[in-house]
Amino acid sequence: MDFQTFVLRVVNTSYFKTFIIVVIMINTVQISLLVSIPHTSPASAYVRIADHCFLGIYTTEFIMKIYVLPRSYFLNAFNCFDFFILIISYLELILQSSGLDNVGTLKALRIIRTFRALRSVSFIKGLQVIVTALWTTLQTTFLHVTSLIVMLIFFFSILGYFLYGRPEFEENWHWSSLGHAFARFFLNQFHDETYKIN
Repeated sequence: MDFQTFVLRVVNTSYFKTFIIVVIMINTVQISLLVSIPHTSPASAYVRIADHCFLGIYTTEFIMKIYVLPRSYFLNAFNCFDFFILIISYLELILQSSGLDNVGTLKALRIIRTFRALRSVSFIKGLQVIVTALWTTLQTTFLHVTSLIVMLIFFFSILGYFLYGRPEFEENWHWSSLGHAFARFFLNQFHDETYKIN
């Protein structure tokens, strides 16, 4: 048995997958600690060291998979997601090493890094089925549902404009034009107290 076959067997074992899932769960807790613990706290250094350890484990996992599946690795959408998270983690590490701790790009990368918790989808077939079904549904129905919502808001905006749009009443300024009426109905979808319909 050659080395590549050995690595392939290791990657496909349930022990390996369980180990990665446990690492992802622990890493999720570690990320929450990294956010909540002040940077000046002594515990912050240990949490950052743990973050580097997790990154090393993910990198080793990627190298093992790309070694045994050099052609088919990127044909799997979940593998592409894992690779994307890995690249983001290294970009964040490079920016931190450069002393750019407060730039907006680094903050955005830290937000994206929280998606590490979703890497468990790559190892749980049931979650993969659910995610795939949701994505397929969004692709086929999202545009139609959005169009329907916009048309309904537009319809009720016209109705509100003709019913309440009287310029002589200052309290009805938000119905004074079709644009104001549309904006009022749109903002009301978020249930903001400021934009309650009178």
